[in-house]
Amino acid sequence: METNLTIEEQILLNQEVKMQSKNVIVAYIVWATTGIIGGHRYFMGKTGSAIAMTLIVLLTFGIGAIATAIWAIVDAMYLYKWIQDEQQHNKEILLNKMKAKKVSLE
Repeated sequence: METNLTIEEQILLNQEVKMQSKNVIVAYIVWATTGIIGGHRYFMGKTGSAIAMTLIVLLTFGIGAIATAIWAIVDAMYLYKWIQDEQQHNKEILLNKMKAKKVSLE
């Protein structure tokens, strides 16, 4: 579908995807500063598992931080992929909107 776009439409699409998607650097800063309590998961919209990480730390009086630290380290390997997936999802939504707008103009 993207190949049917003009150069201007492709530029606009890429700009919109970039604006609507989360920033990788910010995501890793959030991970580095609040990863043990799941801050990066809140940032990425994974609220359920973020709450779980926070509760593990709080309800175990910090002892659970060992488990959530390991969890956060594993998440660091997935963070970039989550952002790429979000960008792809945003791109598909925008492409569908652009297609619908083109059809309505014809």
